[in-house]
Amino acid sequence: MSLFPAYSAGVTSSIVQVPAKPSDLAWLTNQSFIAIPTGGGGTSEKVDGDDDGGGASSEREEGDSSRRDRSHTAHKRKKKHHHRKKGGKRHRKRASSGSGSGSDVVAEEVSRADVKVSEHDYYTDVEALRIYLTVETLYRPACPRYKLGPYRFRQGVGHRSRGKAQRYFRHFRKWREEGDGEGKLDGTSTGDKEMELEKAAKRDSSVEKWLEYYRYKRDHPRHYDSYQNHKAELAIVERAMQRHPDDEDLLGLYLEGIVKVHPTDEVLELIQKQIKLDNTNVQLWDALIANKQSSMAQCIAPNVLKLYEKSIRALFLAKRSDEVMLKFFKKCAIFCRQAGLWEQFFALVQLTISMNVSTNFASGKPLFASPEQYGQLVEYEELILKSGLPMNEIWLRVEKLRSAFHFLPFQGSQMCSDPQRMVLQEDIIGFVYPLINKEYAFDLVILILKMMKYPFESCSFESCSFFQPEAYESDHSEQILPLFLHLTRDRKVDPIVLNLIKELSTPPSFINTNLAFESYLDVMREFLVSAAEHFSDAKNIILLLLYLRLERILLAFDRNAGPLTDQRKKATRTRVKNLLKKSRYQNNLNFYIEYGLIEYEMEGMGPDCLKIFNTSVQVFCAQDDFMDDNDLFSLVLKFVEVLLKEDRRNQAIAIMTKLALNPRTISFDSTDDVSDPSKLLALQKFNDRVTRSLNVDCHAEHMPVERYFVTSPLANNIRAYLYYLSLIKSKAETIKRIDGFLFHFNDLGDPTHRFIREQIYEIFLKILEFRLDEFTNDHFLQVIDRVLHEFPENLTAIRMCSFSESLTWFQIRTILGKHLTTKSILLMVTSARIRTLYTKDEADKTDDQVYKRRTLNLLKHSLRRDSPLRQNALLWRLYIRELFDQPALPQGGNNVLEQCKRTLYLALEACPWNKMLYLDGAFFAPQELSQLLDLLMEKQLRIHAIPEELEILRDE
Repeated sequence: MSLFPAYSAGVTSSIVQVPAKPSDLAWLTNQSFIAIPTGGGGTSEKVDGDDDGGGASSEREEGDSSRRDRSHTAHKRKKKHHHRKKGGKRHRKRASSGSGSGSDVVAEEVSRADVKVSEHDYYTDVEALRIYLTVETLYRPACPRYKLGPYRFRQGVGHRSRGKAQRYFRHFRKWREEGDGEGKLDGTSTGDKEMELEKAAKRDSSVEKWLEYYRYKRDHPRHYDSYQNHKAELAIVERAMQRHPDDEDLLGLYLEGIVKVHPTDEVLELIQKQIKLDNTNVQLWDALIANKQSSMAQCIAPNVLKLYEKSIRALFLAKRSDEVMLKFFKKCAIFCRQAGLWEQFFALVQLTISMNVSTNFASGKPLFASPEQYGQLVEYEELILKSGLPMNEIWLRVEKLRSAFHFLPFQGSQMCSDPQRMVLQEDIIGFVYPLINKEYAFDLVILILKMMKYPFESCSFESCSFFQPEAYESDHSEQILPLFLHLTRDRKVDPIVLNLIKELSTPPSFINTNLAFESYLDVMREFLVSAAEHFSDAKNIILLLLYLRLERILLAFDRNAGPLTDQRKKATRTRVKNLLKKSRYQNNLNFYIEYGLIEYEMEGMGPDCLKIFNTSVQVFCAQDDFMDDNDLFSLVLKFVEVLLKEDRRNQAIAIMTKLALNPRTISFDSTDDVSDPSKLLALQKFNDRVTRSLNVDCHAEHMPVERYFVTSPLANNIRAYLYYLSLIKSKAETIKRIDGFLFHFNDLGDPTHRFIREQIYEIFLKILEFRLDEFTNDHFLQVIDRVLHEFPENLTAIRMCSFSESLTWFQIRTILGKHLTTKSILLMVTSARIRTLYTKDEADKTDDQVYKRRTLNLLKHSLRRDSPLRQNALLWRLYIRELFDQPALPQGGNNVLEQCKRTLYLALEACPWNKMLYLDGAFFAPQELSQLLDLLMEKQLRIHAIPEELEILRDE
């Protein structure tokens, strides 16, 4: 018997009947057995074994033939009434068609009738059934009779219904493209316009047509899938690069496009192929390093540093450009700092200073070196190990403690207990090259100060090429410390700002909440003084002024920590006097401006502060002939600002009138009234000085860095004129003159014009803040919007908008949301905390967590996928903290630790090289400590301690 009888060569005429044993057929009488009808047109035997053979067979044959004739009609009836329930069960069809002779069929049926049902019988289904060609669906009334509109936002698409034709058929896409042209004046559709741009780009030999074609394709996406849109845009750029292979704009678009289309390993391969063709292209090296550094799988610290070394060497041999060298030195040093490799960072700083500034820097003293052990460190570690805290908390505290102490490389004749603290010259020699033009030495010093977290009052110098910051660079909270240099700030909010700074501060730092902050502060002070010795004139004065401003910021810390002690005041005065004695420019009035402001921070408008300002002015005016009175104007205007802060308006008018008419008679103690003719004459004098200054041509393609730190005579003259005009005239005249000055300096491509425009805006903001005239909220918001549109990093405008009590949160969010930066987000979070404290003081508050939710929404929006701030580790750390501090979640939501864990891994995906994210993860997601340690080991970031070592020390 064949295995497949239906396909056997012949049909046997007789079947040998094999009697079955009663024991073998006993299962057929079981109650749970249901007889299955045999296939192939055979009969279904009864379970009890009754044999009605031929009659039943013939009846079923006739039934099968009649059903076969009505099959087509029954199928149609079933499709029409498929919702009705069938009354009977459908019988199976015959397996064979019965094409043989009648005698064979009768013989076969008789032989099959004699066969009993047994375990060896089966049938083979070889004929298709129409029942399997239909699908049972719900009957029509069960379907909803309404349609839900598309609630999600569609770019460029209005409210349209979404039927089956739109979902499943392609003609809807064509209809949509033709419909895009409706309502346009020219009547052309999107497809026609795209074809016209493509033809124009092929005909034209310039790259502008290709860029126009690319921009149109980007602004009019055809697919809902962003991947398909990016792929189409990349195809356009690739075609354009075939015709214009050397264009920098196309190369930039290509490097942006491949990141959106290809995975990281393919992106690195594509860029490396381009580098083989052009080894001297700065854009390609920059993109290669950025993609390797920001990839979780590719970012391993030694590999990234090798890539930096290779790129710096290739560019130095090819370009010989100091700006390019400084740019890549900055990127490499910031990577070392963020990866926790502070020893390599300061070793790089020391080598580049000795190579480009002076070999005898700091008089040969080991400025950037530390001893092997600190007694204070050992004592703190013993206290932590004996505290009984959980291991994750012990490891976190010991790691931060050692980071605060061991940030300088170890230099000694013996081996160090921690080999990573020893940095040899061979380890860093490939990252530092000499400057061709030694004029960039001062730029290098300012760059190093910026990387050492020095808080600069103005960031105007960052408009220079190699100073331009990237999103991942602003990872420290010290960048908002210049708020304490503003005289007009509201001192009630100082403690809240300081709490935010301390909360996000990371060791090593000069913030007094960190242990061993004195060591880092001493390094920064010594660096400023030593660098000033190697420069002369204005550069020397600038560095010493930066030293004095740092002292003024530190006083704000001490004042908010508690009352200033006499010992602390005496120590500050001693440092300032010693600095002035050592300087060969000790008669410069700018030093006494800072000295007077330091006294104002300590004592207010007391006799010591007045004595400093009066003495400095009297000494300066006692000269026989002083042609350059720019410093005198700076000192008098600064004192006028102090008077306006103290609400002494009449005294300010009297002093400025003497400054215009007779500078030698200035006295800050006088409170004489000024007549109206004298006021008009003084105003005319100020106007004449401004007119003479405006006649001087100030156009320049390149502006030296030192000019960003010096107040020019033009800026002082404009400031004096506008202050005096707002004091004695109306608001309308002041605004008219300000608009006139802004119109005069309207070349935004000129760095000098941009710098002067920012200074004019600063003057306008101070006039608003001194309330020299009444301004409405709408006008105030317009001014803030104008300032931030041109200078989004302006800290004065951000502070005034964030801390304004007359504005609602919606107004603040609307204005600052247009120009989001790291500083604006930090101050908005501070503003939310201030308003939360105000609502807690109110008895009728309705929701305590309103501003908490607003803060979370703000941070979530700023860290979205397409945000330029997504790689900012500081914002990720703040977001995780706000998530951890949020109230209890509603039922059904994830718990706080789970949200922190998920956000932590998103942050690590965006910034896998930043060590502080791992340390914060150990605190806010303690269940992930082992995985975080594995990642730190895998990335080879700097680790000062491991839990196994601490367990041994704790047991001892």
